[in-house]
Amino acid sequence: MRLYSRPVKIDVHRSGELVIRTGDQQADEGTLILLSVDTIEQAETLRLQTCTLDAVDQRTYRLNLQLRHGKEQLDLEDLEPLGWELRARCSGLA
Repeated sequence: MRLYSRPVKIDVHRSGELVIRTGDQQADEGTLILLSVDTIEQAETLRLQTCTLDAVDQRTYRLNLQLRHGKEQLDLEDLEPLGWELRARCSGLA
């Protein structure tokens, strides 16, 4: 199973903020693709299950600290294992 072949992409900033994009929409500067899913609903459900809404701006979703393994900033080597972990969580969302 490939992490990036589906139409809805889930990107992540080093801070752990998740960004959902669809179709040909370009990635935000400073983000890297984490995984992809089939529908926007799957992406939003996954975000709600794995992230916390920022209390200050009320629009930014950041991965829970447990998924970031206690890190404030993600490293490049954190991304692939994190993508596979989230892929496993969303396998039942189809």
